[in-house]
Amino acid sequence: MEASEKAIAQFDTISSIVAQLKSCGYECEAGVLIKNVAFIALERMAENEK
Repeated sequence: MEASEKAIAQFDTISSIVAQLKSCGYECEAGVLIKNVAFIALERMAENEK
């Protein structure tokens, strides 16, 4: 298994993906990721996953 595939494999739940995305502090011309409505919906899905 390639190193990138091993890195990808660690994100096996929505919760782990959301946590990683929040920690990176991503921002673009439209603003910060954590204020994006699609990201908020994904975060809510992760909360329901627990």
